[in-house]
Amino acid sequence: MTRRIALIILALALASCGSYESDSSRQVSIRPTIVPSTPAPPAAQDSLGIASEFIPLAKPAQIPADDQRSMGDPNAPVTIVEYSDFQCPFCQRHHVSVFPELKAKYIDTGMVRYVFRNYIAVESHTSAPAAGVASFCAMDQNKFWEMYDILFVRASEWGVDPNLAPTVMLKYAEELDLDTAAFAKCQADPAVLAQVNAETAEAVAAQATGTPAFFIGNYIIPGAYPIEGFDAAIALANQNQ
Repeated sequence: MTRRIALIILALALASCGSYESDSSRQVSIRPTIVPSTPAPPAAQDSLGIASEFIPLAKPAQIPADDQRSMGDPNAPVTIVEYSDFQCPFCQRHHVSVFPELKAKYIDTGMVRYVFRNYIAVESHTSAPAAGVASFCAMDQNKFWEMYDILFVRASEWGVDPNLAPTVMLKYAEELDLDTAAFAKCQADPAVLAQVNAETAEAVAAQATGTPAFFIGNYIIPGAYPIEGFDAAIALANQNQ
């Protein structure tokens, strides 16, 4: 029975929104991409074997010390980069169910620096680009993390219609006491959307296969893992320093 429960937990942990795939006729599919497992060092294995599913990262993420979308001690021994899509339900689940414990256990204690990047991996998430833009525009007024929280928690409000999404997010800016005129101008700037798209391209180039994806040390953690998955990844990152 214990083994059965462990397998069920592992299957749930690997859930993620799919990434773009092209078949021989170059038609876009939104099916999740399956990546072969790559064994991690034995010392990093946990009771569920979660670490065996981590994907080697060719080049660890380099984050500037003054990055405005980072949380925690810039000198923390481990950096986690969340590549995420505000409209992805698995990303939302991570934010609500795992992130609070991750923050309390590792970020607030100085053990981890946490960074956000956009990765819009599913074409049908048509409001996600506007959300990525809104997060940048809030960052410009030093309210990135406040907007980050609103976008995930209230995704049902803005995710229905991409044409209305910017207006809904402008209301969020007002709630956060931002300069709404500056916020609206930022929303309309095509250069901001280009930044969102560039981050998606970075994630694809690094072989992240869906959202959420977490770059931790030398590995990509693919999917909405429970806290135990982050425990294993952080231990492995500390081990490899």
